[in-house]
Amino acid sequence: MDTSFRDGFQSVFGSRVVTRDFLPALDAAVDAGTRYFEAGGGARFQSLFFYCNESAFDMMDSFREKAGPDADLQTLAGFDPGRVGGRIIFENNPRLSSTAVDDFRERMRQRGFNGTVINRNNGGS
Repeated sequence: MDTSFRDGFQSVFGSRVVTRDFLPALDAAVDAGTRYFEAGGGARFQSLFFYCNESAFDMMDSFREKAGPDADLQTLAGFDPGRVGGRIIFENNPRLSSTAVDDFRERMRQRGFNGTVINRNNGGS
């Protein structure tokens, strides 16, 4: 599984990159033969809504379209409301709740993310 896209999205700058700006890099990776990607989730999921004025779900649709139907995609859903960061997200931000996280997981499955959603806080799901 290539995590370079997801790792890049976790940086302060990377989480705020608009979709149209990174799709050429995805095209190049696909052209080079990469067929396994971990993308989105975590900071990327929130940042698209909060800072980029984009839908994270639309970004994942674009990612799937560019990666192609045969690519194996997974996304990080490591939201843990028991952690300090999770408490801040869930308790102090009305735009994101545990319901949104559940919705995120289901929508990613619908978008062909192979039902593979990692929650690193509980060892996987």
